[in-house]
Amino acid sequence: MACTGDTCSGGSCVYTPDDSACDDGLWCNGAEVCNLTGCRAGTPPDCDDNISCTNDSCDENSDACVNAPIDSDSDNFTLCDTPVDCNDTNPGVNPNSTEICGNNIDEDCDGEIKACKKPGKSNGKPKPSIPTEVCGNGVCEGNETCENCESDCGACPAVCGDGICEGDENCSNCEIDCGACPAVCGDGICEGDENCSNCEIDCGACPAVCGDGKCEGDETCGNCEIDCGTCPPKIVCGDGKCEGDETCETCSEDCGTCPAQKLIINCPENVETGEIITCNVTDEKGNTVSGASVITSDGRTFTTDDKGNIQFIENQAGKIDASASKKGYIESEKAEISVKGMSWWYWVPVLIIILILLLLLPGKKKAVADMVFLEKAKNEGKLGRAIGKFNKIYVTPATYKAIMGEIKKDGRIKEVELNAKGRKYLEEVGDETVALAMQVGAKVVLAEDSNKRNLANSKGFKSLSVEEAIK
Repeated sequence: MACTGDTCSGGSCVYTPDDSACDDGLWCNGAEVCNLTGCRAGTPPDCDDNISCTNDSCDENSDACVNAPIDSDSDNFTLCDTPVDCNDTNPGVNPNSTEICGNNIDEDCDGEIKACKKPGKSNGKPKPSIPTEVCGNGVCEGNETCENCESDCGACPAVCGDGICEGDENCSNCEIDCGACPAVCGDGICEGDENCSNCEIDCGACPAVCGDGKCEGDETCGNCEIDCGTCPPKIVCGDGKCEGDETCETCSEDCGTCPAQKLIINCPENVETGEIITCNVTDEKGNTVSGASVITSDGRTFTTDDKGNIQFIENQAGKIDASASKKGYIESEKAEISVKGMSWWYWVPVLIIILILLLLLPGKKKAVADMVFLEKAKNEGKLGRAIGKFNKIYVTPATYKAIMGEIKKDGRIKEVELNAKGRKYLEEVGDETVALAMQVGAKVVLAEDSNKRNLANSKGFKSLSVEEAIK
């Protein structure tokens, strides 16, 4: 474990917990401790001063609890002051405000609502009397207020700080009356009675507990043997024992030097003169061997490529042999190759076939067709005649897939995908059919679209429509 000081004493290991190794540098989450199961979180300080008129918090900068008096309306009078701010939601109401008569509001928080003075006498004669207001007439007038005539003036608004949670007061806008809001799991804050067990989304997964019978989290056989079992003995190369996955290749100190592998050369037994001969060199385990020297009996020397292959041509009939060698390997046995010459009669049928092809295919050329041409020829029943005019008709894979789904497979229609050179032609001309014609060296472009045909003509191709192709 990273938080213990590990020493050896009296032939046994001693693990001394070091709490400082677990310290995350934060004061407000408590002092972390180290035990024999690893680092464990500390207990956060209790900053609650049990005074309802203060906001209690922990200040990481000063490493101290802060208990600030509540001043919700920011009028510099708090619920902890004497006299108290009797309405901490209204900055116009505080012990330093001026009372306004007749508005049914105690602005200066002296516990009294100031009424306006009644009119006095004039010229020694009493002024006309003002009719006394009537509570219940639907008009809030005179000295009527929400307190003495709720039926006319309506219910009095809730006053935050009066000890009663009423009206539109709630835990969010008047905690002093309604209490703190309950923690909400899923708001991204681990607070209140939330913990890793009942709200993992806010508080994170609970740390693994060594001894609960489950090997999980950061538990290993090294830090929690009771859950994860005893660690297997460590295999050490150099301890004189060839064990586990040690081999002569991975640990020669314990397992000894690997014996040299013998090369094996594989060549065809029978070939004909002028035929390409391919020989392959491997070791006894079947691994290809590159860089091996292959010497033939007629004195030629070759070097195997990265696939273990060499190629050569033998123009004289007879028998030759080849052997392979490379430093660090045992030289191979000789592979014998029998080379047979071709008799004159072998060429007779070949020449006949070539002559027949030349006679049967005079004037036929390679062509490239697009989908519109092939669809029109098929729909008009002229596809067979159009195909018969050419040796091969090359199409793109997309055209081949579409047309072959509608007609019987014809070997004279061949799909060809654009290679690197073809893609370069496509960038040059902007048309896949013409680019394919440039790639395969076709002479004719079969298309119905006039723009495509003009483009083909400009590149030296002969362009034909369906009607022109079957003439």
